[in-house]
Amino acid sequence: MCWPLLGRKTKKITVLTATAMLSDTSATTLHRRLKSMRAKGLIDLQVDTVDFRVKYVVPTALTQRYFSELGACMHKASQSA
Repeated sequence: MCWPLLGRKTKKITVLTATAMLSDTSATTLHRRLKSMRAKGLIDLQVDTVDFRVKYVVPTALTQRYFSELGACMHKASQSA
C-alpha cells in the first residue's frame, strides 16, 4: 500500500501528502499502516525544521535494502523469462 511512496528519492513526502496520494484508503488506515511500518523499522518520521506540525515519511536503510533486493530479483526474473 505505501511501498510506492517509499521508493521515491527526489521529493519529501509528508504524511498529509501520502494521505492525499492514496485517496482510496482512509486516513485512519493509512496512519495505522504508517505506524506499523515505523514499528517494523521500514520508515522514520522526520519533523520539518520550520513547521514542527509537518512530518515527512522517510525510508530507512532497511527499506532501501529491501527495494534493492526486490529490484535484483525482478531483473533476474526478467532475464530468465
